Amino acid sequence: MKKIIVFGSCVSRDTIEHLDGFILQEYFARSSFASLFSTVHPAVSNLNYDRIESDFQKRMVKSDLTKSVQDKIGRLDFDCILIDFIDERFDCYSEYGSLNTISNEFLKLQVGLGEVVAFDSDYKFSIWKKGFSSFVKKAILNKKKVYLIEAYFCSEFIDGDEIKKFDSDHRRVNTFLDKLYGFVRKHFKNEVEIIAPLQAARIADTSHKWGLAPYHYINKFYEQVAFQMSSNESVEIVSTAQKFYKSPSPELDFCVLHIKGGCNDLYDLILKAGLQVEQVGSYLLITSIEVSDSQNVFSGFGYESSREEFVFADSDINKIKVCESSVGNFSRAIKKDDSWEFYCDYFGFSCLYTYQSETCAIVSNRAHLTAALVQYLEAKPEVNDDFLSTLILDHPFFSHQAFSNDAPLKNVYRVPVNHKAILRKGEIEIIVSDEGFYQHSNSSFDYKELVVNSARDIESHCKSIIDKFGIDNIVFDLSGGKDSRLAIAPALALGYKPCVRTVNHPGSSDLSISNYISGKFGLPYFNGPLTANKRVGVKKVIDLWVSYTMGDYNVMPAGERLGNGDYKRIRITGAGGELYREFWSLMIPEEYRLDGDVLKHLIKNKNPFSEKLKKSNPEKYESLISYVNTTAYGGYSGGADDFLWRSYVEFRNRFHFGLRSYSTANDSVYVSPIISKEMWKSSIIIRQKGLSLDQFFADVTNEIFPPFSSIPYDKEKGVNSFLEKKKLVVLKGEDNYKKSSFLALEEAEDENYYVDLGLCKSEDYIFKRRMASSLGRLYDFFSDSPENLAVLKILFDQYEIVRRRFKKQARILESRLFGFAEYISSSVFEEKAESNSWLLFFNPLLDVEVIYSQDVAEVEILLDHGVKCDDYEFAIYLYKDGLREKTIWYRPQSKFSVELEGKGYNKLVAFAKVKSKEDFVFNIEVELNEKL
Repeated sequence: MKKIIVFGSCVSRDTIEHLDGFILQEYFARSSFASLFSTVHPAVSNLNYDRIESDFQKRMVKSDLTKSVQDKIGRLDFDCILIDFIDERFDCYSEYGSLNTISNEFLKLQVGLGEVVAFDSDYKFSIWKKGFSSFVKKAILNKKKVYLIEAYFCSEFIDGDEIKKFDSDHRRVNTFLDKLYGFVRKHFKNEVEIIAPLQAARIADTSHKWGLAPYHYINKFYEQVAFQMSSNESVEIVSTAQKFYKSPSPELDFCVLHIKGGCNDLYDLILKAGLQVEQVGSYLLITSIEVSDSQNVFSGFGYESSREEFVFADSDINKIKVCESSVGNFSRAIKKDDSWEFYCDYFGFSCLYTYQSETCAIVSNRAHLTAALVQYLEAKPEVNDDFLSTLILDHPFFSHQAFSNDAPLKNVYRVPVNHKAILRKGEIEIIVSDEGFYQHSNSSFDYKELVVNSARDIESHCKSIIDKFGIDNIVFDLSGGKDSRLAIAPALALGYKPCVRTVNHPGSSDLSISNYISGKFGLPYFNGPLTANKRVGVKKVIDLWVSYTMGDYNVMPAGERLGNGDYKRIRITGAGGELYREFWSLMIPEEYRLDGDVLKHLIKNKNPFSEKLKKSNPEKYESLISYVNTTAYGGYSGGADDFLWRSYVEFRNRFHFGLRSYSTANDSVYVSPIISKEMWKSSIIIRQKGLSLDQFFADVTNEIFPPFSSIPYDKEKGVNSFLEKKKLVVLKGEDNYKKSSFLALEEAEDENYYVDLGLCKSEDYIFKRRMASSLGRLYDFFSDSPENLAVLKILFDQYEIVRRRFKKQARILESRLFGFAEYISSSVFEEKAESNSWLLFFNPLLDVEVIYSQDVAEVEILLDHGVKCDDYEFAIYLYKDGLREKTIWYRPQSKFSVELEGKGYNKLVAFAKVKSKEDFVFNIEVELNEKL
């Protein structure tokens, strides 16, 4: 727990109630920073403090008059300070060289006032600057973190469902507050962390526990402050030791393994990880929870077409009749005589993973559990070196396994869609489930019949979901596009008015379309998260991405995800529509598909890092080309178009595009009624006929709910003409008031603040640090492989370039590396301390400060958060008009006194070299404002 003290108003104090991981040590209020470091009034001991009834108020006034905070900052045991400037609204009085705050509580002392100093006067501001500067310097001297809440007086307040304006004008106070914040930003940008809630949260609340005041905000304000503080406080928490986190209901994690020779201590380790283990014949069955039948294990949910019933894993196992030809999102393991049979739902929304070696054979529905067991059971697990090389490809879909079935560990594979696995005495066999999966006759083609059959099947799916849970327990994720519109159409056709939700994405018209649909049909509507009960910080978002890349939950326990509150757990989504439509054609340019030269796009298309690999390690480069060629084409003789379609369907990472049973950000159950065997069969026939699959989608939707035919899709022109200034039924919770669709559009980005990583000022450090940690772990793993170490250096060079220029590409590269490192260095069964290898992949140089005085330049190299000078040696170059004129060679100190010879120096380059690692050197270039 972080120990925190508060110096400020109720704004800071109320925030503490929303903070997890902090404990309040002391609270100081009713004081101006101008008063704080002033001299003590000579008559302070003669005042009658009993006139103040409240002990708290009495203590606050005494603290202001005696200036006791000066001493307490050095004495109190705490880690950080939270402050705000709302109490700067009070005037001060000056007497005998002492400046004191005229708070409402101070006035109860009934003392004569000296000279009154207006709260926003120039004189007070001059004293305030000195007081605040002394406060910050004292805090920094004592190594305390300082947080400042950027709080203003609100102009509006919420009263029930109405937004009202305050009668009084607060512009004078806010102008002065602006002046104070400007001073802090200019002079203490590195010493004080300013927390600035979004504009949508800056509104007062009549139901506030202290009553209505322009600085008594809605809960959203305090939650945003707490979220940003928690995110920033997690900066240094970059653990490499990950525990095994169980999948939430209705999924359960299972693994069946056959160990050749036995492994006596495996039982204890599995139980230590919180898992169940049972001997079933010659096999071990490992599950995340106790199961009722150890020979028939079911995880997830599915649709029983024969009974038109939707079934969950919490049902009686003997009554669950779904099989490999059923749709849904499930995996199953069944014991049969001396073998086990494993399969997933028909379209492979769930996943199975296999591993086979001379030591053991494993089949599991969790990638993390599979990788961890492989690492424990094998003396030295083999890494797929070629898979590591694919990370340098400038094509995330390939290295995310969109067209390949390889994993970072050798011999770990996913069971392809439309296949099942048989485990028999240490041998794994993969067999096809349905030989006709890709083949459907179109001899008696009837377009209308295909539309009607597909529509009826999807209607049946949606109705069974509503019958199972009830419409009031369901929310529809509605973007307004083809997939989500098809998913909600049956509910509207049945006469329901379901709750819908949209998260806006910059550059898309999702929000405008869903706004219009919600307004037109009178649907309860959320824009943004369904709950404000839990905020996920940046560090936890990174953990979610690691899980996302690996394809399941592995670093986020349920209690740390969003959604632990009053929310609708069943989410109906349009996920899976890309199964039918050719989404991948947007990813690989047509000229490459027509030529059949996918490799040209994946490897040779002006990728400087592949070229660097070609020069530094030609054999590795040729191995990469061979790997991509064999894993992508695999001897397939069809055309490029057909290959890309089939290989995507068969080997896609089913956790892209919402293809997962749960959001990795919250524990909602994601169900997609548009996953339909009739739709699949029809789409194949439509493809064979060369007709438009997009048009077919629209026709099926309109067959179910004809009113949708008059509403354009997001990529068509004329969307704006459909926007009407209507009031929406916005549900209480995230938004506590009604607003028009235009207001929703204006505030779209604000509503997504809970995953807006740009809000966190330490974001860059956190990503850099986690990236360095991942590369450092790989460095330790590959210490005996010069070829792989060369690939790591290329990856780091690639990352440093894209991190500075292309934020989105940097995030893609980060998530791929995070998942890769986790996959081959899981530590489910034991804690692993992090080595210092991360230093090799972390640029510690933040800035350079240069002070010139009488032919001597005082140079200080400033280091990033969390690194120490002791780990590096430093050097500097000084330039005149492009020519290096002066060199200071490596030394352990980061401060230099440089004697200058004449003037004209206009550029400085600083270097940091990791001690004992000559090849790992970082630099930063600084243009000098004035020629020295």
